[in-house]
Amino acid sequence: MSYALDPAWENYYKETDAAKRRECLKELMEKTEDDGANAFRSQLFSERYPETMTGQDAFLMRCRYELSLYHQKDAMFTSIGRDTRKTVSQFHLDQPELLSEAEKKALYWEFRNIALCHIKSMDKPGYGSRFFGLIKMDEEKKRAKLCEDIWSMSRGAALYAECGKKLRLYCDAFRDELLAFDPALSEQYDQLDEGLVRTLPQ
Repeated sequence: MSYALDPAWENYYKETDAAKRRECLKELMEKTEDDGANAFRSQLFSERYPETMTGQDAFLMRCRYELSLYHQKDAMFTSIGRDTRKTVSQFHLDQPELLSEAEKKALYWEFRNIALCHIKSMDKPGYGSRFFGLIKMDEEKKRAKLCEDIWSMSRGAALYAECGKKLRLYCDAFRDELLAFDPALSEQYDQLDEGLVRTLPQ
């Protein structure tokens, strides 16, 4: 299916500040015609920024948890399979075929926005630094780490946990946002993908 974005919603999905997104969502729902996904968008917003978490991004935190799960995948008591199945449920992908086309598109762009939030973290001074921030990464190494992080928290974790089919929408959205940021990272992303696929049971 096509995930072409309605121009009216572009600012909403490019905005990463929760408070500004809330105002933008409210305005769009009042002033634009409902494409059949507005109720779902509102639900996603409430789940992503629950009042109990005072503005924190629950979905981004879950994605970063998937990153940590992937890094610990070879541990003796890894929980990547069980916990990634919880991610499938949290992200409404248990039965993606039950989502309407408009809802799938809304979910895809919500995932793109989450990926964008993580990509923006690369601008922070401590991103990828070591030894308590004393050793900094240069720009090229930062981008390589960003690619590995985006791949690991989406495609890598999904494949390793045998949830690749259910999480395809999520993985595609993260890859698309990464390559929108830097198309040159496509080769590294594909190499990571091929490297893991070769190690998995057929």
